[in-house]
Amino acid sequence: MIPSRRDPLPRSAASPSLLAGPPRRIPLPFPSAVSGRAFLLTLVAGALGSLLVISLLLGACGDESPPTSSSGQGGAAGDGGCPMTPLPMFTVTISTEEGTVPPDTSLTVTWSEGQEPIFQLNQPSTWSISEEANVVCDVDPSQPPPTDLTALVCRLWTSGATEIEVKAEGYSRHTETLVPMQSEECEGPIPKEVEVTLTLEMDAGQ
Repeated sequence: MIPSRRDPLPRSAASPSLLAGPPRRIPLPFPSAVSGRAFLLTLVAGALGSLLVISLLLGACGDESPPTSSSGQGGAAGDGGCPMTPLPMFTVTISTEEGTVPPDTSLTVTWSEGQEPIFQLNQPSTWSISEEANVVCDVDPSQPPPTDLTALVCRLWTSGATEIEVKAEGYSRHTETLVPMQSEECEGPIPKEVEVTLTLEMDAGQ
């Protein structure tokens, strides 16, 4: 039987356009809501990571500071470093238990270059204030010899073992061989401070 035009055609006999039905929506290549959120979180995490790396690099550059220059024993610019400027190998501070340095205190220094000129506190002609001198004591050449010094500080620009002799009338003679301190960090000797306390002769044997 030939179907009339009023009867619907069987599905098998329908045209391809009718079989296809209504046009299907083709999904666009955009992430879903969940994948979009993950995408945003990934971008934020990446940006934060980049900022962290930049801040660490800037911090590392900002922390660089010039090295300090101190020997820990009369250094020039702070503790924990090596001297950056010339310093005397030994700084000798002479004092007494009585409180004042005897006016006739003398200092004799001998090292590898021989014996230096003797320093005598009450004789200004023995005072060396030149930068080329190897024994320089803190005295004022424009003033008379001091009589009320609580301490006499002398700087020895020597190297290697250095022998000192300190004498004053009525006090026991003090002799000592000074040896520079060695520093692995500074790869050599570093300045050293020495304290010398003169004692009265009557107390020497006690």
